[in-house]
Amino acid sequence: MQAKQNTPKFKGECNNCNKKGHKKVDCWSKGGDKEGQGPRQKEKKNDEQKANQVNQTKNYVLTASKIKSADGDWILDSGASNHMTGDKAIIRDLKPQDDLGKVTVASGDQFEITGVGSIELMGEEGMVTITGVLYVPDLSVNLLSISALSMKGATVNFNGNGVSVSIEEKVILRANDICEGLYTLKDDKAGLTSKVTATRETTMGEAHRFMGHLNAGDLQKLMEQTDGLEIKDTELGDCSMCMESKTTRKVGKEKSVQVQNPGEELNLDLTFINGTLILMVSDTGSGCTFAKILEKKSDALQGILDIIKLIETQYNHKLKTIVSDGGGKFINKKFTRWCEANGVKHEVSTPYTPEQNGIAERKNRTIVEMCRTMLADAKMDKEKYWTYAFEMAVYIRNQCPTRATTGSKTPYEALTGKRPNLKYMRRFGEPCVAYIDSHKRKKLDNKGVQCRVLGIEEKGYLLVEVHSRRTFKSIHVKFPREEVEPKPSSDELPELLSDSEDEDDEPEQRHDEPVETRNVWRRVDARSPEPITVTEAQQQWEAQLQAQQQAQPRAARSKVPVPEQTQRVIEPRDKIAAKDINSSVDQSNIIEEGRRRRATYAFSALTEDPKSITEALERSDSAKWKDAILDELNSLVENGTWEVIDLRKEPTENIADTKWVHKRKQDAAGVFEKYKSRLVVQGFTQVEGVDYDETFVPVVRSTTIKVLISVSLAKEYRITQMDVVTAYLNSKMDFNVVIRIPDGYELLDPEIDQKRHALRLLKGLYRTKQGGYLWNEEFKGTLVSMGFKQSVLDPGLFRIQRNGSELLITLYVDDILIAMDNEDLRKWVEDQLAKKYKVKFMGEIHTLLRSVISVKNGCASFQQSNYLESIGRRYGLENTKHRTPMEAGVKLPEGVADSVMEQYRSLLGAVMYASVSTRPDVAYATAYLGRFASKATEPHWTALKRLARYLVNTKELELKYVTGKANLIEAWVDASHLSEGAYGVSGHAVFVGGNLVCWRSRKQRTVALSSMEAEVNALVDVVKEVLWLKELLTDMGVSGIKTVIFEDNQATIASSKNAIVKDQT
Repeated sequence: MQAKQNTPKFKGECNNCNKKGHKKVDCWSKGGDKEGQGPRQKEKKNDEQKANQVNQTKNYVLTASKIKSADGDWILDSGASNHMTGDKAIIRDLKPQDDLGKVTVASGDQFEITGVGSIELMGEEGMVTITGVLYVPDLSVNLLSISALSMKGATVNFNGNGVSVSIEEKVILRANDICEGLYTLKDDKAGLTSKVTATRETTMGEAHRFMGHLNAGDLQKLMEQTDGLEIKDTELGDCSMCMESKTTRKVGKEKSVQVQNPGEELNLDLTFINGTLILMVSDTGSGCTFAKILEKKSDALQGILDIIKLIETQYNHKLKTIVSDGGGKFINKKFTRWCEANGVKHEVSTPYTPEQNGIAERKNRTIVEMCRTMLADAKMDKEKYWTYAFEMAVYIRNQCPTRATTGSKTPYEALTGKRPNLKYMRRFGEPCVAYIDSHKRKKLDNKGVQCRVLGIEEKGYLLVEVHSRRTFKSIHVKFPREEVEPKPSSDELPELLSDSEDEDDEPEQRHDEPVETRNVWRRVDARSPEPITVTEAQQQWEAQLQAQQQAQPRAARSKVPVPEQTQRVIEPRDKIAAKDINSSVDQSNIIEEGRRRRATYAFSALTEDPKSITEALERSDSAKWKDAILDELNSLVENGTWEVIDLRKEPTENIADTKWVHKRKQDAAGVFEKYKSRLVVQGFTQVEGVDYDETFVPVVRSTTIKVLISVSLAKEYRITQMDVVTAYLNSKMDFNVVIRIPDGYELLDPEIDQKRHALRLLKGLYRTKQGGYLWNEEFKGTLVSMGFKQSVLDPGLFRIQRNGSELLITLYVDDILIAMDNEDLRKWVEDQLAKKYKVKFMGEIHTLLRSVISVKNGCASFQQSNYLESIGRRYGLENTKHRTPMEAGVKLPEGVADSVMEQYRSLLGAVMYASVSTRPDVAYATAYLGRFASKATEPHWTALKRLARYLVNTKELELKYVTGKANLIEAWVDASHLSEGAYGVSGHAVFVGGNLVCWRSRKQRTVALSSMEAEVNALVDVVKEVLWLKELLTDMGVSGIKTVIFEDNQATIASSKNAIVKDQT
C-alpha cells in the first residue's frame, strides 16, 4: 500500500471571505464553492431536521403549539429561530420592515413578518430587556427562542422544576409552568402589558377611602367591572368625612336622553378652584371626564380641541354634539366656525338653568366633593395639594361605575375598551416607603425614603418625599399594613441591583429633577411640588416601624414573608416619555417587602466633617478623603499655583500658614454631591504692605438677584447658571506671598523637606487677603473686553447688547447667573468664557447662595428649607410647634451682660441670613434681637431659639414671583412712634413688577417728636431704596420706570406735597 502524502497547508488568504488557511474552492462561507458545508452549518441543519420543521428554506422557522396561549404568556421554544409575538402593544421601539420574509409554522402556514423591536420581561431581579423580537401580526402565541437566547450568551437549564435562563451563572428568567407540554412564563411574571391576575383583598371601608370615598352601591359594582380587587364585606356604615364634605340641598331631577355611543356628545364646563381655572369635559356616552388647567379663559377653545382630537385619534370616536352653557368662552365666532366646519352641533343651555347642562355640572360637583373629602381624610394642606387631589379624583371617577354606562363597564372601559385593574389602588396621602436606587445614595444611607401618595396610575405612583418635598414617580413602593404571603427565606434572594452586580462599582451621584406629570385621565398641566405636612398618624406609623426594626434580631427580620408579586407593574420608558413624564427617579428602582426588610438601615457615625487632615485620614472613609486631598493638590499644581523655593537661597520676610478645609458637599436641596478638600491660606498670618494691599471684593446684592429674576419673568428671559472651577487660580498674584509646605503634601511629593522648602504663590489662592479682589478684577477685565458694561449701582451686575439682543450677568465670587433673550448670544458668551476659564455649565437656575430657586411657567420661587433644617439640627431645635416668631408685646432686658454669648451671635447670624434672603416675615424679630448681640443673656437666648424654631417649623414657606411689569416700582412704608423707648421703628417693603425684592425693619436712629416725624424718617429710608432700584433697573435696560409709594399718614403726605421747610422735616 502506498503511504498517503501530507500536502502542505495553504497559508494565503481566501478570495471569498478574506480569511487565511484555505482557498475559495474549500470555503464554507457564503459565495464559496462549499457554502453551507461546514460542521456548524451541518449541525444546524440536523437540529432543524430533528425539530420536524415543514419548510427549511425560510429564514424564520418555528414549532408552535396547537393551543392558543393566554394573553401575556411567553413560551420558551427550542424550535423557534427567533423571539416572536403577535401583540404589537408590548413591543418597544418597533421598527417596521417589509423585507424580513415570512414565518413558517408546523402546520405549513406562512405569516408575514412586519417589524422588529424589543420587549421587557419581569425577571428574578428586575426588568430584563429582550431584543430582536419579531412582530408577526397573525401569530397567536408569544415565543422566546432558546437558540436566540444562547447566541446572546445565555445559558438555558432544564430540570424537573422548570427551566431557567442565566447569564454568568446569575438567573435572570425562570419558567416553572408547563402548558400543553411547553415551558411557559406566565402572564403575571411576563412584565409590562400582561394582565395582572392577582387579587387584592380589602374591606368596604378601606376601599371606600382609597377610591375617593365612593358610595357603597358603586363599590359593589367595582368587583364586577374591574380586576384585582375583592371586597370582603358589604356594609359601609356612616363616613364622617362624607357627611361633612358632601352635604347638599335637595333639588328636583329631570332625566336626560341617554347617549349610547362614547365620544358622540361632550359636556363642557369651566370651574374655579382657589383662583385657578379648570376646563371640565365630560363624555356623555362613556361617562369619562377630562380635566385641563388653564391660565386664562381664552385658552378654553384650544383645550377643548386638544381633548376632541385625543378622543378621535386614540379611541376612534367621532364627535357629533357639544353641550355647554352660554358663557363667552364657549359662545364666540371662532368656536362657532369650528363647529360648523366639522359638522358638530352646539347645544347651549338656557340662561340661569344649569340643570340643562346637568351632566357637566354634576360631574364637576362630584369631583370637587371627592377632592375635598380626600384632602380632609389625608389631613394635607388644601391650598398646596388640591391640584394633586383633584387630578386623582378625576382618575378615580373614570374607573368607577356611572349611570352613563351599562352595568358591565366602567367609563374607562367604555371609552378605551380596556378593563381597569384596581389591585394597586391607594388612597390619597397614604404613607409609604419608596426605594432609592444605589447610584442615587451613599453607601450607608437608608435604602428607603418616607413618602406620601399624590397620585396613582396603572403603571406607578406619584409620590412626594416627606422631608425634601421632592415629587417623583416610582413603582418601587412599600405600604404599611400590607398583607403578604409566605415565601422562602430572604437569605436565598439575590441582592437587588440595578445595572451591575456590585453596588460599590456604581457612581455616587444623584439627580433631583422634580417630575411634572401630564395624563389625559388626570390633570394636564401639573403644578410645582409644594411642602408636605406630616400627619400625626404617619409619625406614629414611622415610629412604630422603626421600633419594630430595632426590636427584632437581624435573623428574624430577614425572614419576613415576601409578597409573591409586589409592585411588579412597570411602564416602558418610551411610553412614559410619550406622556411627558420626566422622572428624577430611575424606572429600574424597585423594592420588595422581603428585600427592604432584609436591608439593615445603618446610620453613619461620621455626621461631622473632619476638622483636620489628620482626622480625615484616620476615619473609616479615609480613602475618599485621601483621594479628595490628592485631587486638590494635583489641581493646584496643574494650574501653576506655586513654585517650590529653597528658603536658604531665597529668604523671605513673612511666611503665611495654610490649612485644609474638608466637606462632604451638598447642594441647597441637601443632595450629596462629592467629598471635597480645599487648601486655603490662613489670611490672618499675612502682613499688610508685605503680602497684600487691596482686599475689597464687590459681590452682587441679594436684592439685585431678585430684581433680575423679576425683570426676566416680565421680559420672558431665560435664566441659566454657571460656575468657574477653581476661580481664584485664574488670577495672578500681585505680591511676593510665600506659604509653608501644607500638611499632606508628602502624598504628592514624599521627598519634600518641609523645613527647608516653601511655596511661592503665583496665583491667587483661596482665603488669601487679596485672592477675591484679584479674581474679581480678572473676571471684570474679561467681561469688559467682550463688550460688557458694569453697573455703577451694583458692581456685580454686567450687561451687553449685541445684534439687537441683550444679556445680563451677575457675579457672586465664582457663581454666575446669565439672563438673556437670545440663545445665540448666550452660547457666544459661554464660548468666550470657556476659552479662558474652566467653567461648569449648570443649566437652568436651581440653587444659589443656599437658596433653592425654581423658575418655570412664568413663575419663580425662593425657599431655604434645607438650610433652615440644618440650623435646627445644629442647635437641637427640631420637632417644634411655634407658629409665630416672637411672643406678642415681649420686652427683653436692656442691661449689660457679664460676657459675650458667642452661641447667641452664631445663631443670630444664621437666622439673619434667612431673614434677608427669603423670609420677610421675621424681619422685625431678627432686627430686634440683633440689638442684643453683644449683651445677650438667658432671656434673649430663649427668644432667639423661639425665632429659630419658628423658622424651622415653617421651613417650607416660599417667596413667590409672578410675571408683571418690569418698569413698575411699588413701595409700602410705615413707622411706629415711641415703640422702642424714645425711638420709633421703620419698616418698608418694595416690589418690582409686583414681586417683593427688598424689605427692612429697623430702629430709627433719631428721636422723633411726633408720629409725622417718625413717618417722615421711614419715608426717607424707602425713597433712598426706590431711587437705587430705579437706577438699577436702568442699568438692566428697563425704560419708562414708574414709582408709587404707599403712605398712610396724612400729615406726611401733605408735607411731601408742599415745600415746607422745618427743623423736623
